[in-house]
Amino acid sequence: MAKRILLPLLVFFFSFSPTSSAQNSIRSYHTLSPELTKGANAVVRLDQTEIELISYDKARYKVHRVVTVLKKEGDHVIGAVLHYDPSVKIKNVEVLVYDRNGLQVKRIKEKEFKDRSAVSNGSLYDDNRLKYLDYTPTAYPYTIELLYERITNNTAFGFAWRPIEGYRVSTEKSIFSLKNIANIPLATKESNFDGFDVKINKLDDSMTYSLSNIPSYKKESLSPPLYQIHPRLWIKPNQFNLVGVEGKAGSWKELGQWIYDELLAGRDQLPESTIRTIDRLLEGVDDPIEKAKKIYEYVQENTRYISVQLGIGGWQPIDAAEVDKMKYGDCKGLANYTMALLRSQSIEANYAVVWAGRQKRDMTRNFSAMQGNHVILNIPQKEGEDIWLECTSQTMPFGFLGDFTDDRDVLLVTSNGGEIVHTTVYKDQDNQKETHSEINIDEHGNVDAQVQITTCGIQYDQRSSLERLSRKDHDRHYKDHWGYVNGLVLGEVASHNDKNAISYTEKIELRAPSYAEKVGDEFILAINAFDRSNSVPARYRNRKMPFQVQRGTVDTTSSTIKIPEGYRLKKLPKPLTIDTKYGKYRSELRLMDTNRLTYNRKLVVNSGRFPKEEYSDYRDFKRNVAKADNQKIILTKAIDQE
Repeated sequence: MAKRILLPLLVFFFSFSPTSSAQNSIRSYHTLSPELTKGANAVVRLDQTEIELISYDKARYKVHRVVTVLKKEGDHVIGAVLHYDPSVKIKNVEVLVYDRNGLQVKRIKEKEFKDRSAVSNGSLYDDNRLKYLDYTPTAYPYTIELLYERITNNTAFGFAWRPIEGYRVSTEKSIFSLKNIANIPLATKESNFDGFDVKINKLDDSMTYSLSNIPSYKKESLSPPLYQIHPRLWIKPNQFNLVGVEGKAGSWKELGQWIYDELLAGRDQLPESTIRTIDRLLEGVDDPIEKAKKIYEYVQENTRYISVQLGIGGWQPIDAAEVDKMKYGDCKGLANYTMALLRSQSIEANYAVVWAGRQKRDMTRNFSAMQGNHVILNIPQKEGEDIWLECTSQTMPFGFLGDFTDDRDVLLVTSNGGEIVHTTVYKDQDNQKETHSEINIDEHGNVDAQVQITTCGIQYDQRSSLERLSRKDHDRHYKDHWGYVNGLVLGEVASHNDKNAISYTEKIELRAPSYAEKVGDEFILAINAFDRSNSVPARYRNRKMPFQVQRGTVDTTSSTIKIPEGYRLKKLPKPLTIDTKYGKYRSELRLMDTNRLTYNRKLVVNSGRFPKEEYSDYRDFKRNVAKADNQKIILTKAIDQE
């Protein structure tokens, strides 16, 4: 059975000691089982977190962590990074270091930790800080024991347990305990427990979860993120505190209402002078969507992104009037500012909280809680799909999200409360790339070519940033992109970014000396010169994880190839077709006349999530495509020319 609920046991909180005899064996490398060291960079010997929920606005943690680091790549696993801010206090920090035999070699106190901002240099304001241990071992393996207490007034984000910490990290013992002293109603979300021997002890006012002896996982190509397949526990109080602001989250509607009332209301006021500026900007424009587009472009041209992580400012937007004055804001501030400008013209718009990142991540629909790491804007449409705006980008086309926030559940915040909705889905057939080339091969095997690449959908998002590169960086990009073409020399490079059509076109002139290999009186060359799919996923003897292709694509290639005078195609290859559940491939070479060939090719890769048992079949598909894309032809001297 995946999880076991044991008979109620007496749970003791804050009872562990670094010197207890029960703990001694976990300090020595020699007591580790081979199953836990195999393939691992580090082993978490003990990760014990005990929490007391004292009231809706106060929680106390006690953490005891012991990690044996086997090699340098595992140094980061020790976890000696302590986050704090004015609402979070860290105390009783102690670190003990042991050699491979479990003998103590060092004791480190809190004052020896380094202290810095917890956010990037792009943050203008922040009071989120961290203390971290910068420790250099004298030898491997070694063991670090970390103890500390943490007291926080923020309970809005609940309490989480993730017993499997990452790739190449084994877990010997992970324990999570929570005691609900305040008897606050709690909601619990258990995910991915099936297949793991999670032990659960529950009393009326407390709960304990534990998991033991989990060997390390090797990262496998195309694996889903660990949080989607490994055990996770999330506990949240339905009544919470966020930097002094009380809230409730019994449902998404209730949580969204709280965000609207407490974090957004009254922060959309704009100076009359700015409203008049927008009025002038929109003179003669009647279409609401065209008005919204002009306002979005106005924000892009007149503001810039910065990060704000100060108190409740980490979750509350800057006033629209302040953004208007200073001409900068974070994702919350810029979304709120754009929303205020739209509403000044009677255009409905709504704040939306999202988990952003190229790895798609949904809000957990059946667990209303403070989630997300980014804010975007929604313009509802009565007919057709809603319009979504990424307000932090100065270059993104109106109504285009790209792979940072596409195709995922988000929390839409309105004056009537919150609801979970889905962002734009870029279907496989929308993510297109068309490559057309005119290729001329001279009598020495040199190639002169004009290549045009046009992309749309997610492929537009992946290539449109090229227009901002310098010439030097352009050269580097294309030489890397066509790394299989030796001696590539770039000529003129031009591009056109059509933001209305959301289409990006590149035009490249290039020369490839000796592209066609001369062997005796013949030339040997690959037919597909500028759009090969050479990527073949790694091979695994015993794959552990399912695999997923997050976004499908359609790549279409056409080439006109002029061969040198006096040469003929030795043999016309047959059309090639590959048809699988993972995608389709078709290529064909035609002889137009004695010195001109045309090549057409189409590759469709389907998105989807597949069981691990099918991985070898998917790999075969990709390997066969790569083989087909490297198919060669032979040009031979015509007999009548000799």
